[in-house]
Amino acid sequence: MSPEENKVNHQLATPVLYLLDVILPSVAPQTLRAYYSRTVPSLVAVLETLSETPNTGSEGVAAIIKSTVGALETLLLAQDFGAWKSRDELSVQHVFTGYLVGNGMDPRPKVRKRVLEAIKKVLSNPPASPNALHPAADGTATICFHTVQAHFGQTKKKHKGVEGDERDAKAVHSLHLLKTVASAVAWPKSSMRELVELLLKLSAESYDDIVRLAALEVFQVIFGQASEEMNAERLREVLEVLYFRLNVC
Repeated sequence: MSPEENKVNHQLATPVLYLLDVILPSVAPQTLRAYYSRTVPSLVAVLETLSETPNTGSEGVAAIIKSTVGALETLLLAQDFGAWKSRDELSVQHVFTGYLVGNGMDPRPKVRKRVLEAIKKVLSNPPASPNALHPAADGTATICFHTVQAHFGQTKKKHKGVEGDERDAKAVHSLHLLKTVASAVAWPKSSMRELVELLLKLSAESYDDIVRLAALEVFQVIFGQASEEMNAERLREVLEVLYFRLNVC
């Protein structure tokens, strides 16, 4: 890194970050926890710098970002419950929501796929605690829900040109992010009704096939969770909303 010039030395960063991504999973969790505060600032700086520099669509930049995301994933997985509850600067939860979830709609398919994989793995492996739920589960679900709401609020009108296409693509990517989170955590009961309402709206004929399919995939995830957990209350709530909406229509 060259903080003064806000640049990343690609020739050095590519192999170093690749090795870091490969080696960290073999490092003892207690060591990863001990070195978290010394390692994360550099990884975060790489992501911030590359997102602000030109030629971010190159294969070399994508490779660096994917390795950085992989290293962050391993570091986050090693953190204990107390670290996830901390609110310090560059705390575990801040890094997760800001730099993994925050990049979950990256326009580059390979980068976006790697980020979504990291998000799902972290949320699917909560730290040991009295509560089986991941400490970041509810907050991440809320962020993703409001992100989808915001993006589809912007796409009510037809946009023309490159800007409109990019906005529509981000809206679809927000649904894919929502699906990833919904498949990794039990959706909060407090917002289940709102989620179903939103998905029903996006399943309507006023949206194109890509949006409708993405919304139905999220529905599939929700019903799959209800079946696997045998959670009669959760399934009943979803069905009640569906029944009400269908009668209204």
